[in-house]
Amino acid sequence: MTLLSSVIILYGSQTGNAEWIANNINHIAKLRGFKSECFVLDDFEKVCSYSILIGLGDSSYANFCNNAKRIERKLIEFGATNMMETGLADDDLGLELVVDPWVENLFIVLDDLVYYEKEKRVHSGKVILEEYINNGEKMVSEFNNLHVDESNYECIPLPIPKDILKDYPKLTNIAKLPNNLFQVSTTETTSGNSIDKTRVELCSIEAARCLTSANAIKKTINMKLKLETEWEYMPGDCVAIHCPNDSRLVDRIMRRLNLSPDENIKINWSEETETKAVPSHLISCNTIRGLLTNSLDLHSFPKKAFFRSMAEFCSDPEEKNILLFLCSKQDIPVNVLDILAHFESCKPSIQSLIETLTPLQPRLYSISSSPLDSKSSVEFAFNVIENELNVGDKVYTRGGLCTSWLDSMLGCLPYKSIEWTTLLDKDYKLCIKRKPSSFFNPPSDQQTPIIMIGPGTGVTPFIGFLRHKEIQQVDSLTWLFYGCRYENDDYLFRQDIDRFINNKTLIKYDVCFSREQEKSLGHKYVQHRMIHHGKELFQWIEERNATVYVCGDAKNMAKDVNDALIEIAMKFGGMDIKHAIEWLNNLVNQKRYLRDIWA
Repeated sequence: MTLLSSVIILYGSQTGNAEWIANNINHIAKLRGFKSECFVLDDFEKVCSYSILIGLGDSSYANFCNNAKRIERKLIEFGATNMMETGLADDDLGLELVVDPWVENLFIVLDDLVYYEKEKRVHSGKVILEEYINNGEKMVSEFNNLHVDESNYECIPLPIPKDILKDYPKLTNIAKLPNNLFQVSTTETTSGNSIDKTRVELCSIEAARCLTSANAIKKTINMKLKLETEWEYMPGDCVAIHCPNDSRLVDRIMRRLNLSPDENIKINWSEETETKAVPSHLISCNTIRGLLTNSLDLHSFPKKAFFRSMAEFCSDPEEKNILLFLCSKQDIPVNVLDILAHFESCKPSIQSLIETLTPLQPRLYSISSSPLDSKSSVEFAFNVIENELNVGDKVYTRGGLCTSWLDSMLGCLPYKSIEWTTLLDKDYKLCIKRKPSSFFNPPSDQQTPIIMIGPGTGVTPFIGFLRHKEIQQVDSLTWLFYGCRYENDDYLFRQDIDRFINNKTLIKYDVCFSREQEKSLGHKYVQHRMIHHGKELFQWIEERNATVYVCGDAKNMAKDVNDALIEIAMKFGGMDIKHAIEWLNNLVNQKRYLRDIWA
């Protein structure tokens, strides 16, 4: 394929967000040696042969990202080929959650699609910071601003070099200061606080088992919940678990900001804002502690609007400038308390936290059970997350919010257990909600062949698919691609899979062990196994009209599987890359290539 000569960036914007992102992409493209130009949509009339699209929207509105979707359809009608999955960024959750990884993937695609001058390629600010982070000699060895108290919740010192601003004498692309949306008042009270129970239901943890060995890199738990009411669900649906922020984290933030935990809090829209209902995540906030425990996300990396707002509350000019720099350029994997601990002069108001912190979202987990087995219980699996960050010569570990919380309730489960450990006597209660899938359920026609691709915990929904089919006793074609690191350490649901094979529920099965490739014909990952069986896989899709399901990691696996399918279409379908991509896009439009992926 001949490389394209340049990048054309088009944007339409009302609030300025899309304009800022477009100009930033244009700036990075030039730093990376591309010939790049940026236009308002109205000023550009040509139809491009290849397109890559991202839409910005707010999911609180009915027609979320509708303009982006309409433009995508029009581009396809005019013959443009979409070279990358369209990004749909949600301002309700934080645009950067989609925009930042989308931009990162964009330049991976552009490197293979568009000519660039290697001699003009320079490091971006993000790469410079990563080099600082990875080089202990350039790190700040002493963190004088870090507050230390008796709490056992450990802050992570921010990996910010002392001379972070020396290469940036003028700050650019600074995020817009958030508007004052709310009026917040507090009064003394002793009233309680909780999650709004009208939006969720209670359930009990019925049983659990550990699916991995003590040597596994990740601990994987299979959990069974006993429901108070029967659920009408389907395999592919999710259970949404509402978990609180760590009480130690909440206590430290309240002490840091000198907040009274039992003060009553009242939230209304400001006079400058059009009359609206208070956002749902703030409805049940009675006290400061309730707000910080159940409503605001204190655990995740904050939105850039948070850094921009915090800069206004710094009395130290140098700290203010660093926060402005961080909101314009960088991502550092720390939470709210880490930031407040580092920037000692920052004294934000509770109103600024409400306006700039994202809602504490429920965590979604794919259901691995079938309603044909029981409607009064559901099962799911999860990895117990432990993230590590190297700062200087010390490694800091921080667990996932929900997975660590769930794991703490279970005690010491036997490793690699087939049997369930009953937990009803513990009377553990969870706030949950059923999250139906709009697309990732088994085909309505039970005879439709299905190809399931899910390494790691990505296999979880497919266990539900196969259990459902096992109970239905439907004679149809099923093919599962699964992968893990080690056969004896993290082979999830092995007994279930063996049973599906033995009773012919699962017709074809391929497994890869990435650290024991000799056990899987030298194939490291599922995409390698797919290519190995490319001819038959293509026949299943083309001749037998199979539906392809992919579940798992979006950053690596999903892209690699996508590329493998394109390679298979080129090799066994006689297509060039353009027509192979069109073929895959057609499968998407026909709802025969379905992906449930996460970051």
